[in-house]
Amino acid sequence: MMKSNFVGITMGDPAGIGPEISLKAIDAKTEYQQSVLIYGSYDVLQYYHQQLQLTTPLVRIEKVQDFQPGKINVISVVELAIGKDIEIGQVSPVAGDAAYQYIARAISDALKGDIRVVTTAPLNKEALHKGGHNFDGHTEIFATLTKTKSYTMMLWSERMSVVHVST
Repeated sequence: MMKSNFVGITMGDPAGIGPEISLKAIDAKTEYQQSVLIYGSYDVLQYYHQQLQLTTPLVRIEKVQDFQPGKINVISVVELAIGKDIEIGQVSPVAGDAAYQYIARAISDALKGDIRVVTTAPLNKEALHKGGHNFDGHTEIFATLTKTKSYTMMLWSERMSVVHVST
């Protein structure tokens, strides 16, 4: 298994705030541009990249091993276009399924050792369900796809860690 230092961000619901958050996070820190990549839809991210007038180049890669330092690297899991396949701010089965597919690909790459960490942008649970994926959220998706029987969600920062007693 490859020992990786890469962090994968799943961009969340492509019709939501996730694409913007993901791009801004990587654009803001040059150290993130050395090891962080996005699992999402390239054309959606390209749209936001242009709207936000970001200066860090956006590049589509096929696999983690193609990573290009100094750029915003995107593994385009599902090809979508704003205005054609999805509408910004609108709940849709297409967006819900895409959000699930981003997570599934990132988890697969993590299990192979291609990435060390998966972090997630927000998804829309209604869209997720309409897309055919009946999960309460990210935690249950991770548990199912990793075949984990005992799990919980943990929120962590330098000053505090929180584990939910119930969901």
